[in-house]
Amino acid sequence: MSCRYKNECPSYSGWCEGPKQDFARCVQYLITAYESTRKLLEEYQRQGKNYNGCENKKEILQKLNTLLKATRAGSGIKDLALSGDERIVTIHFSQGSRSVNVEADSGCAMIMDIVKALL
Repeated sequence: MSCRYKNECPSYSGWCEGPKQDFARCVQYLITAYESTRKLLEEYQRQGKNYNGCENKKEILQKLNTLLKATRAGSGIKDLALSGDERIVTIHFSQGSRSVNVEADSGCAMIMDIVKALL
């Protein structure tokens, strides 16, 4: 899979391929990618262009799902699912799942909580 952030991702440089993989580095990368996208959306808003909103949990989760699957940190993830009330994200693995409470989370906090649950 090709990721539009592949030239920015620390994983692309190969650090996660070594024997001492520090997947905590993915947290900062994912937050940086999110903040970059958020700034673009804010610029669209200032220009009066249409956008979907930068704190849309469903949209953030969909993008995070794609980003995680493009890194080794998310290689075991089958899917990320947001509950109907947007309070819980369920991380589905090939065998089993894990729930993460994201009820009061901003976009950045949601990303951090999900990635921390993977570590």
